[in-house]
Amino acid sequence: MESAGLKILVNFEELPVSGFGDVFPRYFRLRKCFGTLKNALENSRCKGLVAIDYPGFNMKLTALANRLGKPVLYVAPPQAWAWKPKRAKRLSHPTNRLALFFDFEESPYEKNGCNILRMEHPLVTATKKAGVGECLSPDRKGRILLFPGSRKSQTFRNLPLFLNLVKDAFPTTEIVVVASRAELKTDIDGYLQKQRENSLPKNLQVMVAPQNIQERLRFFSDSSLALSSPGTVTLELALADCNTVVCTKPDFLTYAMGRRLIKTKWFSLPNLILGKDLFSEYIAPGNAEKLKDRIRESLLKNYRRPLEKNDVDLLRQKLQTGISSEQLMSEFLAQFLKGQP
Repeated sequence: MESAGLKILVNFEELPVSGFGDVFPRYFRLRKCFGTLKNALENSRCKGLVAIDYPGFNMKLTALANRLGKPVLYVAPPQAWAWKPKRAKRLSHPTNRLALFFDFEESPYEKNGCNILRMEHPLVTATKKAGVGECLSPDRKGRILLFPGSRKSQTFRNLPLFLNLVKDAFPTTEIVVVASRAELKTDIDGYLQKQRENSLPKNLQVMVAPQNIQERLRFFSDSSLALSSPGTVTLELALADCNTVVCTKPDFLTYAMGRRLIKTKWFSLPNLILGKDLFSEYIAPGNAEKLKDRIRESLLKNYRRPLEKNDVDLLRQKLQTGISSEQLMSEFLAQFLKGQP
C-alpha cells in the first residue's frame, strides 16, 4: 500500500504483537501509536475509516468513528466465530460495513444484525496470474521453507523449535527461513550469528519473501514442504500446492487463556475453510519435548507428498465467492463523492 501512495502515519514495525504476553512490554509504545491514529481520525479532513484486521487497534478506532459519525469499511473483522463473540455486537453500528472472506465467519455477525458481505479473496486472482495450480510434481526443488512468524516476538519463540525439528529430520536438505520483511531478516540473521555453528542445519539460508504476490506464490509452488506458524501464509502455501505442517509455540499467558476461551477444532486457515485436516497442526507449549517426535514424523511424511487436487480446487472455489476488492473499495469511496462535480 505504501508503494501505491499510502501516507504512513505510524511505523508498522511498532505494531505487530502476538499474544497477550507480548502486549504488556510494549504498552506505552503501542499507546503512542494509537494516539497518532486517533488524532488523524478526529481530523475534520478525515471522511471515513478503512480498517483491515488488527482488532486490538481497529475495534477502538471503529468505535471512535461511530461516535464521530464517520463511515467504516472493516475488511477481515475480528474472529468472533472463535472467541469473544460479543465483539460482533459492538460492530453492528449502521454506518459499519464488514467484509468477510470466509463463510464460517458469518454466523455471529448475522445474529447481531451487522451489515456484512462476502469478499472474494485477493489470493484467488493472484494464484491465476502466478500460473500455479498443479499439484506437487517430481521436478520441484527439495527445499524446505520455514515461516516462524510475521511478528518479531512470535518469530523468536518459534524459530529455535523449527530449526531443531528440520535439523534432525533433514540434515542435508536445503532449508530456507523466510522473513516477511527486510527488518525481520536482519533480526533473524543476528540471532543465527549468535548460535554455535554446529547447532544450525547445514545449507541454511535466510531470505525475504518476494513482495510481489505472484512471485511469492511461484516460489512457494517450487518448494517441497513448509513448516509454518498459523496465518495467511498457510493459505498462500495451500493455493501454491505446497504441503505444510503448521506449528506454533505461544507464550504461556496466550496458551493458558486460549485453552479456556477459544472454541475451534482447527487454527490454520486451509483447514478451517475446508472443515478438514488438509495440513497437520501442532500447538507446542513449554519445551514441546513431548511433541517433537510427532512433528518430525509429520514433516517426513509430508515431504514431497502431493496435496489432493480436489481439496485445492475446492479451496479456490470457496475463496472465489463474493465481491471483488476493487468493486468494494469503489462503492465505499463513491459515497464521499456524492454531490461533487
